[in-house]
Amino acid sequence: MTDPQDPQGALADPNEPWSPRWEPPAAPQSWEQQQSWEQQGEQWPPPMAEQGSWEQQRQQWPPPVVGGPEPYLPQQRPSLMPVEPTSYQQFWRAPGIKPAIPIIATVLMGVVFVALSTLILLIAVFAGGMPDEAALEALTQGSLSPTMVLANSISIALVLPMGFVVVRLIGQPPGYLSSVVGRFRWGFFLRCVGVTAAVFLVYTAVSVLIDGVDALGLGVRDYTWWLLIGLMLVTPFQAAAEEYLLRGFVLRTVGSWFAAPLTAALVGGIVNSLIFMGLHASTDVWLNLVYFSMGAVGTYLAWRTGGLEGAVAIHIVNNMIGMALLSFQDMEAQFDRAAGAGGPEVLLQVATTVAAGALILWVAKRQRIVTVGPPERVEQTAPPAP
Repeated sequence: MTDPQDPQGALADPNEPWSPRWEPPAAPQSWEQQQSWEQQGEQWPPPMAEQGSWEQQRQQWPPPVVGGPEPYLPQQRPSLMPVEPTSYQQFWRAPGIKPAIPIIATVLMGVVFVALSTLILLIAVFAGGMPDEAALEALTQGSLSPTMVLANSISIALVLPMGFVVVRLIGQPPGYLSSVVGRFRWGFFLRCVGVTAAVFLVYTAVSVLIDGVDALGLGVRDYTWWLLIGLMLVTPFQAAAEEYLLRGFVLRTVGSWFAAPLTAALVGGIVNSLIFMGLHASTDVWLNLVYFSMGAVGTYLAWRTGGLEGAVAIHIVNNMIGMALLSFQDMEAQFDRAAGAGGPEVLLQVATTVAAGALILWVAKRQRIVTVGPPERVEQTAPPAP
């Protein structure tokens, strides 16, 4: 065999039988040819060189390629998951996630939120025909009809499934938006709902004892029953959507900018709580304190429990009680959020939210809820079993 890179056979070595470039000469085809070989002092078959040890053979094979290209080694892509145990608010701080991606995803969620809210509210406004001037003026002042209240809740609830679509831009499995273990922990969530409901029902009872039942303005109205049923079906998803948007997207986006978990939770908590407060469009200091405190408690729970279950539980219970009462109240008086609408009495509601958060942390500790992830990183750093 002729080597195209060595046509003269200069590199062939007949004493090196293991070389891929060496081939034994052809066998003699006749007695005369064999006699000619013997006269020249050659023999057939040609003698094999000593093979040496297996280690020597291993070093000789394969022969080095002089001037050949470097072998191709595929580059490993940076991980889209955290490479060490990480808190919820920093979960998007991963080597493979570019800093701009969480910002783009969060802005896109904001666009989805505004678009759905605007579209569905317009449908509700014009469903009964062209509204008159008085109706439009009432709308601009924050007065909502029963139909618009339900439409607003539906529009926010639709943000929830959209969140699980948009989060795919990050590159992580969508389940990790719920918690650091990659799923929504239903058992823990139901316990959170239980303790939160107990605390808020006590708060509601105390408020009634202080202000009296008449202060609630309860009564059966023409919209009561259909609105009650609609809100009870939609409100859990509406409350969860707000938590996934603010304590999910916003908190994680801001949290990914900081290396320290405390700084990430503090700055991310302030930002998402201010946005939550602004979405309620109140100019009253006391009401804004209520909204901000709910955002702050939700942020702390996301950090200390490793997921959104606790924050979602508080939000759902709070809104379910409020919407159930709203169905029996006069709509025009319930959306006044101008300066002077609240007072120091709201501190009792703030204390109730904080108490519910403390009980949820207690439940998480008793259940030994995982607070950092992803699970495979936690297992790698866990101490060996005794």
